[in-house]
Amino acid sequence: MLRIMTFILSTFTLLTSVCAQENCLEQIKAAYNKVYQISESELKEDQSYYLNLLTKVSYFDEALPPEEVSQKVWTSSKNVKLVTPEIDFYQDEKDQFLVFKKEKAIYRYAALPLKKPFPNDSLLKHASVTGCEVKEQGKEVTLHIDEVHQNRLTVTGLVYQLDTVNNTIQKITLHHKKQEGQAQQTSEYHFLEQGIINWGKENFLPVSKQFLSNDQLKKQWASYKYINMTQTAKK
Repeated sequence: MLRIMTFILSTFTLLTSVCAQENCLEQIKAAYNKVYQISESELKEDQSYYLNLLTKVSYFDEALPPEEVSQKVWTSSKNVKLVTPEIDFYQDEKDQFLVFKKEKAIYRYAALPLKKPFPNDSLLKHASVTGCEVKEQGKEVTLHIDEVHQNRLTVTGLVYQLDTVNNTIQKITLHHKKQEGQAQQTSEYHFLEQGIINWGKENFLPVSKQFLSNDQLKKQWASYKYINMTQTAKK
């Protein structure tokens, strides 16, 4: 499980027909842009963009069984919350809190730049369409990463499954390049739910106030150890 966690802070047999490749790539970009525009400009003060994802990973080493992990992500204009079975992640403009559930430990760091809620859109600028098929629910688009960037990105290609009715991405599959230091063979991101939701007001508090009171962990976190890495970094 830890292997799949670090790789992170993601069908039906039907009659098909070939569609225009340029149009397919533009539809992928349009699905990304829809999310970005919503998450940046259309959210009200009490709303977030919610993603319920399932990530599946297979390995080149056949002795390693495939793994999967569920992830739920809430993204607002200032706060991000990621929940997984083993680690939770909270961040605002100032702080980042990591909750290690098994270890019963909470680490506090300085915030990092907030990323977009969807993964892998940066790969598109290095990709070309090699296949585009019409499916019952939309389209399946196959992309090839150019040879120059395969080693650096450790990815040879991607497959997108699109819901063209709702203009959403349903699944992304990454095919990794076999090379030293690259354990994963494939990585799949299944987008089970996505959209704008109302988010409780407590989630919009500064992250530090969600965890701390007078620099001590609140009652619901009392069984956890608190490690403030922002103070360590200043020494």
